[in-house]
Order: sequence, then C-alpha cells, then structure tokens
Amino acid sequence: MGRSTPTVRQSTNSIVEKYEWMKSCMRSSDIPFFEELIKMGRKHSPEISEAGIDPEIGFLISALIEILKQPRADQ
Repeated sequence: MGRSTPTVRQSTNSIVEKYEWMKSCMRSSDIPFFEELIKMGRKHSPEISEAGIDPEIGFLISALIEILKQPRADQ
C-alpha cells in the first residue's frame, strides 16, 4: 500500500515547482539569487519533517536561517 501523505521532500519539490514560474518573469541578473534561495529552502527538510510543521513555512524558515548564517559586511 502506498503513502497517502506526501513526505516533506515531496512537498518541497511541489513548492519549488510552484515558484519556478517566477524565473521566467525575473531579470537574468536575479535568477542566480533565486536559485540560491531554492537551495537554502531545501537544506533543512529533515528538520521540517521532524518538527511536523507546514512544509511551505518550513521552506521559508530554512531559507531565512541560511541567509542569517551568512557573514555580514557590518560586522
């Protein structure tokens, strides 16, 4: 019998597919940043799964965590 509930990884793939249409509307100079955000959003999928939170919210929190971990110029 198959799974009826998608895994967080499957949900993340659906989220990425949903946002991919944005690339066709973006300036070419912004696309690498968009792709980096997608990578950041995928990074914490095991933690999102373990926490049992909404995958889309978890995806966004994951990207924000990775942004905050980057070195800042003002420090």
